[in-house]
Parts: sequence; structure tokens; C-alpha cells
Amino acid sequence: MKKTPEQISKEWLFFAGSDLRLAKLALRDKIYHETCFLSHQSAEKSLKAILARKESVIPKTHSLNFLNKLVFQGFGKENLPPEQAQFLD
Repeated sequence: MKKTPEQISKEWLFFAGSDLRLAKLALRDKIYHETCFLSHQSAEKSLKAILARKESVIPKTHSLNFLNKLVFQGFGKENLPPEQAQFLD
């Protein structure tokens, strides 16, 4: 049976939450490179959860800037300011 957009979104959020929990553990243990990596993964999966919920195609990319732009399309809201957006990647 095909998964609904809501189910797909919940799966992305589950994995995003797992990554965030691991990032917090890595931070506690001062493993900073893993903290950064897992935080990025969590943000990426959270953005993909929003796209899944919007029934959008989820691109195979790790660019938070690109995913952020896709998320804001169709919401009629401003994207991040350029200086913040470039910091994402």
C-alpha cells in the first residue's frame, strides 16, 4: 500500500528527531564534528518532512539553502535573507 504524504512526513520527522538527539549527545561529549554533521542532517530531514507533507517531490540533495527555498515556495512568505541563506550551506 502506498504511503500517504502524512506518513512520509512523519517518517522524515522521526529520523530528524533521532539525529537531533544524537547531536545533543555528541555535543555533551564534546564531539563537535558529529554535532555539526547530525544537526545538519536533522535540519535537512525536517525540511524534507515539510516538502513531503506538501506532496512535493523530495530532491536528493543535502543543500539546506535549496531545500529552504523549496519549502517557502507556495507559502507566500519571504525566504531567508541572503546572508542567512548562504550560511546554511
